[in-house]
Amino acid sequence: MGATIMLTNHNGLEREKILTLYRRKDFIEKIFDVLENEFDEKRLRSSSKDAVEGRLFLKFLSVILYSAFGNIMREQHLFTQ
Repeated sequence: MGATIMLTNHNGLEREKILTLYRRKDFIEKIFDVLENEFDEKRLRSSSKDAVEGRLFLKFLSVILYSAFGNIMREQHLFTQ
């Protein structure tokens, strides 16, 4: 089983709220990990502003689709073996 200890300087937060905030932060970090590793994108190497904006837009769309498909697969229990 194990135990998790979380320290915070916000005295008024309930345990469930702290855990929810931690999980949201973890979710965002995982999205950035997907961008860096699975989409093989570390830097925006482009010579023009339009090219950079286009690449950012495509990355934005790909993260949305990746997340949506992941949610559908989780709801359908397709990640379990």
